Amino acid sequence: MLEYESGHFLEHTDRREQTEELYQVATQILLPPKSLCSFEGGILEVKEDGNTQRITPDEKLWTHVIIPIGLPHSVTEVKGRRVSLVR
Repeated sequence: MLEYESGHFLEHTDRREQTEELYQVATQILLPPKSLCSFEGGILEVKEDGNTQRITPDEKLWTHVIIPIGLPHSVTEVKGRRVSLVR
């Protein structure tokens, strides 16, 4: 679980982790409804084939994002309190 009141994540690419029990093919991010957190910014940007998809939490619904290993992604600057579950 990540909770922060300011900051951002620079663009990066997650690395594959592999053990006997685990073979990671993606990163999962669960964002609570924006109505439960008070923040501005915090837009998840995922890049693929020269295109950038911008993902913001829904006002009332949970947002589930799956990013395949190897896709660059970042989070814009956050002002306020933002919470996310990352696996």
